[in-house]
Amino acid sequence: MNVIAPASAAPVRSNGHAPAQTDIAPCLISAWNTHDPHAIEALFVEDCVLEDCGIAVPLQGHRGLRRAILFNFLAFPDVHFELISQIRDGARVAVEWRAEGTHAGRFMGIPATRRRVSLEGITLLSLRDGRIARLRRVWDIAGVIRQLGLLPELAQI
Repeated sequence: MNVIAPASAAPVRSNGHAPAQTDIAPCLISAWNTHDPHAIEALFVEDCVLEDCGIAVPLQGHRGLRRAILFNFLAFPDVHFELISQIRDGARVAVEWRAEGTHAGRFMGIPATRRRVSLEGITLLSLRDGRIARLRRVWDIAGVIRQLGLLPELAQI
C-alpha cells in the first residue's frame, strides 16, 4: 500500500491516454473544478458504477455519470473540490476531499437557499485500465442539511 501525499490537482490529460493510477485522484478533482462534464467522463470506463450515500440506487455507465454531474452542477454551480489525501493499493484508491459551494439550485428536494456550504467526504475508486470502473462516495449529508438551515445545530457539550 502506498500513501500518496496531497498534491495540487493535475490537469486531465488531453493526449487520449488514461492518467497513471497515482494521478487519478488529482485528475478527478481537477476535472470537477473545471466544471467540464466531458473531462470528468473521460476518467471513467463506459460501464462504470457510481454509488453515493445521497442517492437511492447506484448509477450505471456514462449516462448515470452524466446525471450525477448535472445534479451536482445544477445544485452547486460554483462547487470547488480540494484533495486532502489519497491512499493507493494497486487498482484501488481512497480519496479524502473537501468541497465548498453555494446552494443555488434544487438539491435532494430542497429548493435553493443561496447558502454557502462546506463538506468533507471520502471516495473509494476501483480502477480498470487506468480509468474509474467503480466510484463509492460517502460524505456528511447531515452537515450539509444543517448548513442549509434544515437541521438544528449540534449540541455544545
